[in-house]
Amino acid sequence: MEDKKIRIGLDVHGVIDNIPFFQVIGRLLVNAGHEVHIITGRQWHKIREELADNSIFDHFHYTHHFSITDYLIKNNQKCRWEDPDNPWFDETEWNKAKGEYCEREKIDVHFDDSAEYAEFFKTPIFIRNK
Repeated sequence: MEDKKIRIGLDVHGVIDNIPFFQVIGRLLVNAGHEVHIITGRQWHKIREELADNSIFDHFHYTHHFSITDYLIKNNQKCRWEDPDNPWFDETEWNKAKGEYCEREKIDVHFDDSAEYAEFFKTPIFIRNK
């Protein structure tokens, strides 16, 4: 039997940055040849800086990343900026982006802390209790 590559999706805020278990799991899965996808709302360059500033990259490994903001901007979705860190998009377009990414990338399971995304997922999603 051929080994199946595991593909896991992890949100940043409330998951990777808050629960050390996911940092360890990310490192173990990547080291074993599996895929770990960081799936977040913020722009990727800001998340990368934040994770580096908080020393999370010292312990956490990943193979792919997806930013809702970067994706929606790239796809010409209407955006309104309240300030440099807070883009506003159509709520439905925003909420369905993570689920669509997980389906496209054949993610086996995604972990998040925002329940509003769940209705748009075909991929199994686990929502962290806050």
